[in-house]
Amino acid sequence: MIRTTVKISGMACSMCEAHINDTIRRTFSVEKVSSSHTKGETVILSREPLDEAALRAAIDATGYTAGEISAAVYEKKGFFHFGKKKQYHSQVQYVVAHGISSMVEGKKVIIGSAHFVFEDEGCRIPEGEQPKFDALPAAYSHLYLSA
Repeated sequence: MIRTTVKISGMACSMCEAHINDTIRRTFSVEKVSSSHTKGETVILSREPLDEAALRAAIDATGYTAGEISAAVYEKKGFFHFGKKKQYHSQVQYVVAHGISSMVEGKKVIIGSAHFVFEDEGCRIPEGEQPKFDALPAAYSHLYLSA
């Protein structure tokens, strides 16, 4: 994806933004376009670079003035993106009513009820962590993960 940012003078309201956005959508094949009259710019996401002369001409034809135009490769980020995402794929070994045994990157992972995780699978609470487990409210059904 390419992110093109165009500085535009003359926009004064949301109708001005809509006018620019509609013009860009009609003129070019774009994934997304967003204008801000307060910032004085339009940001366009497209699969291919846009022709700068054609972009400037389309904007100028609306009565607004296209200024500086910059384009850069754009990497789409996830909703909760805090850096590059790493995807993990698991291979389920077995599923029972109260838990799942799986492999993630060659390591065994267990998720399920206390009975499944601690009694059936023999997982142990790390040393010094028992008070945290003892403090969990008994009014709720808890889900445990062991990796």
